[in-house]
Amino acid sequence: PLDTVQAAYEQAKQNPAEEMHFRQFRLNEWCNADIRWMPMDKWDACGQRDAGPNSPSAHAMLEIEMEGRDCYGGLDLSSTGDLTALVLVFPPSGADTKYTVLPYYWLPEDVIDLRTRRDHVPYAVWKKMGVFNTTEGNVVDYEFIVAFIAKLSERFRIREIAYDRYGAEKIRRDLEELGAEHAFEVIPFGQGFISMSPPSKDFYQFVMEGRIRHGRHPVLDWNMGNVIIDQDAAGNIKPNKKKSTEKIDGVVAM
Repeated sequence: PLDTVQAAYEQAKQNPAEEMHFRQFRLNEWCNADIRWMPMDKWDACGQRDAGPNSPSAHAMLEIEMEGRDCYGGLDLSSTGDLTALVLVFPPSGADTKYTVLPYYWLPEDVIDLRTRRDHVPYAVWKKMGVFNTTEGNVVDYEFIVAFIAKLSERFRIREIAYDRYGAEKIRRDLEELGAEHAFEVIPFGQGFISMSPPSKDFYQFVMEGRIRHGRHPVLDWNMGNVIIDQDAAGNIKPNKKKSTEKIDGVVAM
C-alpha cells in the first residue's frame, strides 16, 4: 500500500539506517552496507553557537554553566600514540530538560605534525585553537589524564566514570584511588551489542528530539560525522571503530 511506502520514506529521511533499507527493499537499489549513522543537520542543531569573536567558545561557556552540576564520564582509551577521549554528560536537572555533553581529548605532542600529514586531519590547527590537550613525548601519558580528571572533579560533581575494561588496568587503579578521594565510582563498560545498543538508541532518539546540548566542539563534530554502525539480526546497534575509517573516539566515550 502506498501509505506504507510513504511512512517508510518519512522514516528513511530521519535515519540513515532506515534510508539504506528503504533504498534496498523499496527502490531495488544496491547499497553499501556501511551506514553513516548520524544525520549531521540534526546533530548540528543541538549545538550552541559562540557568543562572538572576543567571547569564550560555546564549549567554554557550557563549562561555566555546568560548574557544580552532577555528571557522568565515559573514557575511551587509545593506543599509546592515538586520540584518547573523555566525555562528561550532565543529565537534565530542574527546568533544564537537555543532556549537556563536554568532550576532552588528548594526543601525544610529538605525533601531531606526523598525524596531520598522514591522516589529512587538522590536528595542528586544532592544537592552536586549544580544542584538545597534549601530553609530552610520543605516547599518551595516562598520569597526565588522571591529573586532568582530578582538576575536572573540582569543577563538576563527577558521579561515575565508565571505561573500556580492555587494556586499562593501570589507569583503572589510578582512577579508583582518585575516585575514593573525590567520591566517584569507576565502572567497566563492554563494547559489544549488549552494552552499547541501548545507550546508542537512546542517544540517537535524544538528538532527533533536540534533547542534547553540545558546544560545537570541532573534534567531536568530526568524530560524529565519521561513525559507521553495526546492526545485528535483532536490530541492536553499536559504533564500529574498524569500519569507521576516521576516528570516532569521542562518540564511543559519549
